[in-house]
Amino acid sequence: MANAEVECIVRDTRELMFQIGSGERRVDEMIRRVNAVNEKMACMKEYQNIMCAVNAFTVNGSRRAILLEELQRENRQILAYHEENRNLREAIKESMETLSIVMARHRNVMARMNRISKQPSFKDVTRLFPENIDDTAKDKERFRKLVCDLSGFMRGCEDTTSNDLQRLSQLLQENQVLR
Repeated sequence: MANAEVECIVRDTRELMFQIGSGERRVDEMIRRVNAVNEKMACMKEYQNIMCAVNAFTVNGSRRAILLEELQRENRQILAYHEENRNLREAIKESMETLSIVMARHRNVMARMNRISKQPSFKDVTRLFPENIDDTAKDKERFRKLVCDLSGFMRGCEDTTSNDLQRLSQLLQENQVLR
């Protein structure tokens, strides 16, 4: 009987070892399945993240709305810069016109001052004539009037010349700018 019990124990041990071996194979198979499922889940999660990132830039995506808002803000800022640039150009143009007028008047004043400083006095002009000439008050008055008329005429000619020179220099500058 002891022999039968030993055989029974050996048989049970073999059966247990066989079951343990087949259980290990089942456990290994289950572990492989779990690993495959985990891999599939990781791939699906990565795919989902990529799709969320792509969807953010599509028509209904949240990131697209932010980008559109930023672009619109930049466009408004560019338009404001264009308007400011146009206003500055107008201000510069007005300043240049004003400066041109001021410089023309300054040149006229300087030309007149130069002309006045070089203009001989009436006494200097009367010394040109010999002293033995009959100098009646009427002749002196006519001569004085002639000198005044000639001075006025010369002043007008100098003003015209000054204006013509200014226009000529301005045209030369514009011509150089256009080239």
